[in-house]
Amino acid sequence: MSDAAIKWTEITLNLAYLLTVWGLVAAMIRRRPGSTGDRPIGERDDAGSHCPGRCAMIPFNFRLFLRLTYLSWFQSRGTQARLTRKRVLFLLSFYAVFVPWQLVNGFFLLLDNILFPSFRRVQVKEPVFIVGPPRSGSTHLLRVLARDDETFASAKLWELLLAPSITQRKIVRALATLDRHLGGPARSWLFAWQERAFQEAGTYHKIRLQEPDEDELSFLPIFSAIHLAFPFPFLEEFARYIYFDQQAPLAERERFMGFYRRLIQRTLYLYGPTKRYLSKTPANSGRVDSLHDTFPDAKFIYTNRDPAAVLPSTLSLFSFQWGVFSDLLEPYPFREEMLEMTKHWYQYTIQRLEQMPADSHTMVMYEDLTSDLEQTITDIYATFDFDVSPAYAQALEEEVRKARRYTSTHHYSLKEMGLTRERIEAEYRDVYARYEFGKRDQRTD
Repeated sequence: MSDAAIKWTEITLNLAYLLTVWGLVAAMIRRRPGSTGDRPIGERDDAGSHCPGRCAMIPFNFRLFLRLTYLSWFQSRGTQARLTRKRVLFLLSFYAVFVPWQLVNGFFLLLDNILFPSFRRVQVKEPVFIVGPPRSGSTHLLRVLARDDETFASAKLWELLLAPSITQRKIVRALATLDRHLGGPARSWLFAWQERAFQEAGTYHKIRLQEPDEDELSFLPIFSAIHLAFPFPFLEEFARYIYFDQQAPLAERERFMGFYRRLIQRTLYLYGPTKRYLSKTPANSGRVDSLHDTFPDAKFIYTNRDPAAVLPSTLSLFSFQWGVFSDLLEPYPFREEMLEMTKHWYQYTIQRLEQMPADSHTMVMYEDLTSDLEQTITDIYATFDFDVSPAYAQALEEEVRKARRYTSTHHYSLKEMGLTRERIEAEYRDVYARYEFGKRDQRTD
């Protein structure tokens, strides 16, 4: 299929999709005069923006979907995604399960506009975005900060994967309440299944459905999450998401960030509209300008770590994730692409943050995060002028004790990956020139 054919197919599908959505909006989103619910289409929306029908739109990325489908079935020979038995079974499962489920998610996201229309008027104030390269302690920082549930609201992993809409989350919460009244059999089974299912992955990244996680997963329903590069290892197709501010077209950036705002509003609607949204995803490192344009009062926390630990740890994790869906041709593919990606998320992100107001961003060094968690959190709150409540101070003490007991089981070798510390230091010379990284973090032999 040529690029032109893909483009025309995308236009046709988008037109059909838009007509369907407009029909739903026209038929279903109407309020009586004087209603305290939603505003009519075209009136001003949150933060003073106009909302001429875009409120209900789910901007599905047909271009990427069609392109990856074509490459997977017709252009995968000799690539990491070649059509082995494992790969074919995955693709068939993908179209049988993932695609229908995202259609279900899309339906419920639209349904939110009818059942809970006031979520669109929630003001997103001072959201906090944790950015920086992968494997730099950002997940740990996210979960520690999220313990301050008087200040922050974050989406849990089960919400990101299974229930992105308000409607779905309320249904699941109702079922959870019923389960508790019955003694919690479903909860017990789910936790036991979770331990078995995520045991191997937990070596690289602790996965818990009830914990906050990367909200990049929020973009799965519109087929725009960078995580799709794991089941579809055609990295050149994801360049615009890695280098988002620089390579994504303006119209796509606006659609993407508009959808992101709606997702954030949904989370705040459920957890408390006066709270600050808390996000962590390394991919946002390439979107700091777009995030700042969309949320002018946003706060950024950049997690920084020695590239000689970041690069091999990232390669190790990503290779495991690629191997879940494909029979890889080599144990650690895409070394050069990962090197360029992480370099960009060091150099570009830090450069852009430094041009923003001083009280809008801070940097957390990995060694400080792991050696003095309490002081690191205290410094973050002081920079952003946030208050530490007595309840969170107690929760933070618990997190400090847990951190002291933690020992990583993730091991990797530069030699096995075809890398040397000398090459990494040469590639990231600008980073090493600016920051001193201690010896405690160098678990790369």
